[in-house]
Amino acid sequence: MIEQLRTLFASVAAKLPPEAARANEIRTDDATIIELIPSAPGAAKVGIHVDQSGLIDFYFGSGATWELPYEGRDPNNANPEAMVAEAAEMLSAVVSGRCAEKRSLYGRTGIIYVGGERYRVVDIFTQWTLFPRTIHYRPYVEQW
Repeated sequence: MIEQLRTLFASVAAKLPPEAARANEIRTDDATIIELIPSAPGAAKVGIHVDQSGLIDFYFGSGATWELPYEGRDPNNANPEAMVAEAAEMLSAVVSGRCAEKRSLYGRTGIIYVGGERYRVVDIFTQWTLFPRTIHYRPYVEQW
């Protein structure tokens, strides 16, 4: 599955102008992290973390994280191809700026818009603020 994800991130990076983002990969003994770091101000960093459990942690922005498949479209489908396909849709949405984070006194809510669906995850008591706000992320390039 990690090779499929590596190919996915490489193919998205290849569709962008060279200066739009840089790919980063970190490997440890038991996990791999692959991410795209945008150069455009206001765009969200996006990445995945895969360990030996075979689950995908998909994250963006300041760290809103979905554990696929459990927090994805079909929590009962741990099929690697289905998880990679879902991660691809989420990755495309973040790169195109269809994502936001809401921060409040109680934590952070990450939102990604994929087609007609809204992915939402809440991290309670992480990155809280006294002054609630919503960050609407920008696309990596204007014509994505």
